[in-house]
Order: sequence, then C-alpha cells, then structure tokens
Amino acid sequence: KIPEIIELTMKYRDFISIICKSQEKIIKLRSQGNSNKLQRSKASLNESSKDVIINRQKLKIKALDEENSMLRTELQILYGKLAIYQT
Repeated sequence: KIPEIIELTMKYRDFISIICKSQEKIIKLRSQGNSNKLQRSKASLNESSKDVIINRQKLKIKALDEENSMLRTELQILYGKLAIYQT
C-alpha cells in the first residue's frame, strides 16, 4: 500500500504543479490583455466622421427596408398560392 500512496502523492503533486502553471499563464495573459485595452483610445468624433457613421446607418436602413418590402411581396405571393391550393 505504501508504493500506491507514494504513486498517488506524486500524481497529485504533478497535478497541482500543472494547475499552478496554468493559473500563472492565465494571470499573465489577462494582465497583457488589460494593458492592451488601456493603450487603445477612442478616436474623437468630428463632424465628418459623425456624418460617415450616419450615412452608413442610413444605407443599412435603406437596404433593410428594401429587403423587408421584397419579403412582404413574396409573402403575399405565397398567401395567394396557398389560397389557390385550399380551394
């Protein structure tokens, strides 16, 4: 039984060392990630960049409206086909 206990103790010790190394790596990576976030600063918005953002949003809205109208038309066609098949 003593050799089994020694073997289990060695496995436990190896397991603990692996966990400690993993935790150290995690802490190191987290600290690097936080420093990277601190280095990035948000660019100040001037009038031209605000206009670009607004225009991009308007284009997205226009594209979504076109898709929405196309889908509504397709839905009406499918309702018509469904009504024909039900009669």
